[in-house]
Amino acid sequence: MKAYLKNNVIVGFYNGEPHAPKDCETLDLTTRADIPLLGYIYDEETDTFSQPKPHALEKVPLDVIALAACDIIDEEASVAYNNIIGSMHNKLALYTAKYHDAKAYKLQVYGDAVATYKWVASEVSATGKKAEEVADMFIEKYSALVDIMTKVEELRVYGKSMVRAATKIEEVREARSHAITELRALI
Repeated sequence: MKAYLKNNVIVGFYNGEPHAPKDCETLDLTTRADIPLLGYIYDEETDTFSQPKPHALEKVPLDVIALAACDIIDEEASVAYNNIIGSMHNKLALYTAKYHDAKAYKLQVYGDAVATYKWVASEVSATGKKAEEVADMFIEKYSALVDIMTKVEELRVYGKSMVRAATKIEEVREARSHAITELRALI
């Protein structure tokens, strides 16, 4: 096996192919015990390989880090919403429709005209419960769902506002971490 070298850095290997890339030297590795990796540096004087030294990364601006943190908070809130509502996207619409049907039924002071309130009537028919009980249950479930979704939104907005208000990278990390911890505690 041979290695391609460019400026003493290994840029490729080959087994018997006749041509190396342009501007590359070749080094026979057939008898060597130390087979290097791509990117390793070859020292001709000592006939050894060494790992490249890592380059210092440029400092990432605070606003870029804050933007990424806000995206992470949005994703975590999305996960919370999906866990609350489930993967059935129409579930919220169903709860909303049932809520409005139940509210309308209650505004009629319950009564005998249950059949005109399709969601309430359907549940009564399926469960044998009283219409008043079903209407109260629909309203209670919807209210609980709205309460938890409101809390998710509150935590999402608050977390992002704390990130945007941060003046140091560590403050961004703390705000992001706090928001994520709080959102995860809801689910």
